[in-house]
Amino acid sequence: MQSGSDFRAALGKWADKVGEQADGLARQVCQEMGYRVVLATPVDTGFLRGMWQPTIGDVASFAPKAVNMAAGPDVSLVCAGIKAGDVFNMANGTAYARRLEYGFVGKDSLGRTYNQVGRYYVRDTVAKFREVVDEAAAGMGLK
Repeated sequence: MQSGSDFRAALGKWADKVGEQADGLARQVCQEMGYRVVLATPVDTGFLRGMWQPTIGDVASFAPKAVNMAAGPDVSLVCAGIKAGDVFNMANGTAYARRLEYGFVGKDSLGRTYNQVGRYYVRDTVAKFREVVDEAAAGMGLK
């Protein structure tokens, strides 16, 4: 597995090679990954899916916003401003998002007992990152 600094160096080298098209590729990959996470999110009421908050840069300032479940997260709006080398993050402020991703076994704070298997909807999506980049690059004639 590549370290973060090795990956950034390889990405920088590749970005120099593709030049101006790197920003377009970054936008396309950002949008596709964001939508994949949203669409892979389990749905009961739609609240969890609607609470995804995409950001460019640090998520330290993340504060959940009121959700418009009909509109969903503003992934394309955020991705429109991304450039090659920027960091794209998605955060979810729901209390149960982590439990659905990783699972939960034991008693919760209210004394209810759970044996919930993880759904891995984020991890499985992130594992397909390279595939998404390859598809987008091929679609732009960069491969």
